[in-house]
Amino acid sequence: MIPTHFSVTGLCNFYGIARSSFYREVAAGRLTILKCAGRTLIEGAEAERWWNQRHQLRRYVAIAKRPAPERKALSFDGWFNLVRKRK
Repeated sequence: MIPTHFSVTGLCNFYGIARSSFYREVAAGRLTILKCAGRTLIEGAEAERWWNQRHQLRRYVAIAKRPAPERKALSFDGWFNLVRKRK
């Protein structure tokens, strides 16, 4: 059962998020807060809307991986010449 109002600590504990994540969501405008007598409160319906919007099922398309380029091992002389060219 969802409470009618949450405090910041209560919301963070209920949904298992950090306070910094909570304030990031508020700053981004994705979560609306209420100020009442110096306390920050969040309506239960608003918290539920935010949580459901945040956890919608998303479809991801698999991207084919490119093969890694072939790398040739350098001999000591090849490495030495490579370093010397950089200077």
